[in-house]
Amino acid sequence: MRIQHLRLYTLAIEAQHHFYTFVLELPETSRSSAAFSVQVGESTLEFIQAEGDFHYHFAFNIPSNALNDAKSWLEFRTPLLLGGAPDIAGKDLFESVNWEARQVYFRDPAGNIGELIAHRTRPASTAQTFGPSSLLEISEIGLVTDDVLEKVRTLEIQFELEPYRQDADPQFTAVGSATGFFIVVKTGRKWFPDLTQTAVPAKFEVQMALEGGESVWTDDTLEREVLPPTTAVVSPKAVPSVVAPNEKPPLTCLEKLPSFLKVR
Repeated sequence: MRIQHLRLYTLAIEAQHHFYTFVLELPETSRSSAAFSVQVGESTLEFIQAEGDFHYHFAFNIPSNALNDAKSWLEFRTPLLLGGAPDIAGKDLFESVNWEARQVYFRDPAGNIGELIAHRTRPASTAQTFGPSSLLEISEIGLVTDDVLEKVRTLEIQFELEPYRQDADPQFTAVGSATGFFIVVKTGRKWFPDLTQTAVPAKFEVQMALEGGESVWTDDTLEREVLPPTTAVVSPKAVPSVVAPNEKPPLTCLEKLPSFLKVR
């Protein structure tokens, strides 16, 4: 699978906007008073102002040979998260032998844990320096649940997605592929790497491309809704504000979405 669009919710919309557009310098693709979107390689990351306080784990894929440069680029802009378990205490660069990947982590102003991950199975970079354009795509979104195995079964039934390089585990199961995962974890589990943040369910919506090119929207309940691949979420400012007399204003893409995908 590939994550095309990820929509998250935050109490700190202005702080988030500053962090992602000015600190990380990700290209802004849309903005309104209550939302903004940035480009992450081939994916779009959107934040919506919310009344509730939500926290997420997500990851960005980077070229297979770019982790050291990415680490330098990231730590110049924001502190890196350190390992919290005894065997990784104080470390800020991590390796997954099973995934053939290396990672670094950060925390944004809203308390979300972000990750830059370099899979050895992904393309290498030929760029001289690492920057925002080096990001390949959004590759992970955490899905927190009381029943991990039930969510894993639902992902297989609804979207034909399978656990990645592991058997389904009742505490933690990555479902998908190196280009896109649901990280399904048990409520109450501590998020890697510093183990200070407790995983709790949080609402989100995601548009993903499945094998064969089918474009599908779903949310944290894993309800399925298929939309045309060309349908995209736009900000309110992208809709004309003036219409001719007796002419109905065009529907925004948000209005066209099924009810479970609209802002709750």
